[in-house]
Amino acid sequence: MVIEYAVTIVESRAGAKAARLEVVGGLDPTTLDSFKEVVEKLFDRGARNLILDCSRTKFISSSGLAALLNFSDRFTVAGGGMAMTHVPHNILRVIYLMGFDKHLTVFADDATALVWFKGIAMGM
Repeated sequence: MVIEYAVTIVESRAGAKAARLEVVGGLDPTTLDSFKEVVEKLFDRGARNLILDCSRTKFISSSGLAALLNFSDRFTVAGGGMAMTHVPHNILRVIYLMGFDKHLTVFADDATALVWFKGIAMGM
């Protein structure tokens, strides 16, 4: 499977800031190392809030979901968070069926995720 990334920094008018990682393709065992490397670099460069834009993500395997759980925990422990946005229905269904919705934060769009990040920064 092929995977591509687009990284940008997004900021709300209220001052919430996040790295935005668009995942194009599928996240499975053949692409997982590449994905982990990209997220690790963002974290090492100081990103503490990550928006994972899934609008062009075709598939996330169980090992991909496990990696997302680990990264979500890592960003949370560091005082930030990780949010998934624009998640396709087929992926969202798997997240809910496997009970990962209790551990992964999903929003419809980036603006809503930025509001959530602002709440984290304010201790809400």
